[in-house]
Amino acid sequence: MARHLMLNSEILSADKPCLFANNRGLKYGDAFSIVLRGNSSKVFLFDQNYELFIKSMRKLKMKIPVLFKKSIFETDIELLLQKNRIYKGFTADVTIFRNPSATKISDNNTVSILITVEKTENEWFQDSNKGLKIDVADWFYIPEFISKNSFTPIYSEELLLSNNAQFPEADQWLLTDEKNIILRTFDAVLFCVKGQSVFIPKNITPNYYQIFANFVLEILKEYNYQIYKANITNSDLHEFDELFLVDPINGLRWVFGYKQKRYFHKISEKLVKVINERL
Repeated sequence: MARHLMLNSEILSADKPCLFANNRGLKYGDAFSIVLRGNSSKVFLFDQNYELFIKSMRKLKMKIPVLFKKSIFETDIELLLQKNRIYKGFTADVTIFRNPSATKISDNNTVSILITVEKTENEWFQDSNKGLKIDVADWFYIPEFISKNSFTPIYSEELLLSNNAQFPEADQWLLTDEKNIILRTFDAVLFCVKGQSVFIPKNITPNYYQIFANFVLEILKEYNYQIYKANITNSDLHEFDELFLVDPINGLRWVFGYKQKRYFHKISEKLVKVINERL
């Protein structure tokens, strides 16, 4: 764990309390978080992520701080990384929460911004020689009101999936809605390849997954792949040539198997190198 964090542009010790008991993010989930990855003090796809913060605050009727400017935000992350002596690969977890109010339904739309950073094992995304085994979590589904909402709810699948020891037969679980349509895994978007076609779920949540997913899709289009948004079910998984998971923290992770089905590892292997070059 990094020794320092930042709250409203002030660097604080990470081993001391920085939030009060009336914190609305803690009590009511009146907050949202976006995790960023970068290298050499620079956030990958920073401009797109900054715009997402602005759009998200507006959607939640939060008042955008006067000093939440792109250049200041970028500098704050750089200063926090330097304070923690992180000079290469890193992640930055940014949480924005509404400030306390006298009532449960807040009349105070001002916010605070909490940033924590961690060093990553690798500077750039890596292609693993070991693929993942996936399965569909038929014992759990994401309700429609959550899947339509781009923000992490206070009661989320993290609570139900945190104890993976009871589900040892898969490395990653595909999460569906109540109609058994695959939405994503716990932490990534599913990309399915058939010939020169790539299929992805129609609805990508949470919203910060979309930035990196769209970045990967644009590269695939340059290589003449046709992109389709589709309602993918578990029965469709047997028809694809290749599956891989896409997210802004791990990059690409290829899937070697679903039940008895085995997949190729061709496109994702090539993509990792191209992605690192573009970033």
